[in-house]
Amino acid sequence: VEIAALADIPLPQGLRHRLEQGIARQLPPNAADPGRLGLAAFARQIRGAGHAMSTGNQLSRLMQQIPGSDADERLDVMAWYFPTLALRETRDRRWRRWNDGLEKTLITAMHSGSNGEVWLPGSRVRYAQSFGPAADLMATAMAVLNLQASYRYLPLRG
Repeated sequence: VEIAALADIPLPQGLRHRLEQGIARQLPPNAADPGRLGLAAFARQIRGAGHAMSTGNQLSRLMQQIPGSDADERLDVMAWYFPTLALRETRDRRWRRWNDGLEKTLITAMHSGSNGEVWLPGSRVRYAQSFGPAADLMATAMAVLNLQASYRYLPLRG
């Protein structure tokens, strides 16, 4: 819809308004997992609603779920990706606290081989077993994506 508006491509009457109203109303519930909260907050930041009170509430709820191991000592690297991007956009104490927890959790979980290889074992990562023999690869790739968020992307604003 945004690209169509920029390129002066006609859209059905009212489509943009209906989509924007639908996105604004469908916020994840308070008990949502960090992945859903992070995706919603990041989407709102992309749309320019990063300073809205509801976005701030989502970010506050994320701060109650700083990355760490669950009761089974597993990591949820897939659920941390969008919260990492959303909190990075704040560039404040929330981001530093989230990133510190993320780095500590992921770096201590990494394994090192005798030849200098470093990887995150899929056995430590939630849902990685569904990737079969590629579990270690998926776990390591998601860990790297999370860890490089502060260096990889330009800020959405400023």
